Amino acid sequence: MIHNRQNSYDLLRIISAAAVVIIHINLAYYSLGFYTPLWFLHIIFDNYTRFCVPCFLMISGAFILNNSKNTDFKYFYKKVFFKTVLPFLLIAAFYFFFDICAALVRGRDVIDVLKTYIIGREYNLWFMYFLVGIYALVPLVIRMKEKLGSRIFAVLTVFWTAASIVLMNLFKSKPSYSPLMIFSYMSFFLLGALLYGKLSNISHPSVLLIAALLFFSIKFVFRVLRIPLPIDNAVYFFPPTIIASVLIFLFFGAINVKKPLKKEADRTYYIYLFHTFIYTHVLAVTGTVIIINPVFTVIILSAAVFAVSYIAAAIWIKMWKKLTEKRLKGNL
Repeated sequence: MIHNRQNSYDLLRIISAAAVVIIHINLAYYSLGFYTPLWFLHIIFDNYTRFCVPCFLMISGAFILNNSKNTDFKYFYKKVFFKTVLPFLLIAAFYFFFDICAALVRGRDVIDVLKTYIIGREYNLWFMYFLVGIYALVPLVIRMKEKLGSRIFAVLTVFWTAASIVLMNLFKSKPSYSPLMIFSYMSFFLLGALLYGKLSNISHPSVLLIAALLFFSIKFVFRVLRIPLPIDNAVYFFPPTIIASVLIFLFFGAINVKKPLKKEADRTYYIYLFHTFIYTHVLAVTGTVIIINPVFTVIILSAAVFAVSYIAAAIWIKMWKKLTEKRLKGNL
């Protein structure tokens, strides 16, 4: 069972959160003019940051699925509800209320707003819809993992991942909470649990990072050459992207980070929840003002959004701890 939190994976969580912010800010400045400087910028930023979601899930899988205490349904569900699900519901409810009011002011159809929330496509909340489904299955998956043994679990994980790649690219219309989404993204959870601790003694971990960049470059070449990919519609389920993300996960598991980063890493969940709302409604005007050079615009605005989201996360966590510490004390 894994008890100790590793600083290197906390660092990866922080870097992944920054990558998510870059992806969304970058999308706002994407030019449809092929082979223009802005188009190349979009491809570079978008391509080499796509490890974020797979790595987020692999980190969670490594620590959650390797902890046998989480087989206790009551223990695990109570912990997840107060730490993850309830905050998500409250924040999503605020977003929904805000968007309904904005729709009424702007004359937008309220039904359209409702539909986006029902299918999980408002802001970046799609991630949370299937994550809640994954968490619901965690105690059962851990029991299955312990019963199968390490060798069979490894084989199952490989086949599960392969099946997810095929299924996600066969079916284009996927509500965020669909069984297909839950099944497919669960594969990253399984990969994290399987790969945790692997290659930790490698003498030259930089080789893993270089290999990851090479695999990301495969898709970069395809996109620059505009070669149609039959499996390109599911962005996180393009095989080179998965392999590159796995290599990055292994790289951070092999390096030694001495500085504790738990406090900063704990804020990444709320950075994820807050950043698109903050960009869309608070800093969007700034983005239109500072367009001097697209590179600087994306970098500066991403840094600003990350910083504001980080502060908002710190404030939220402090408030949330005061509200919930009495309920959780002695139960977790």
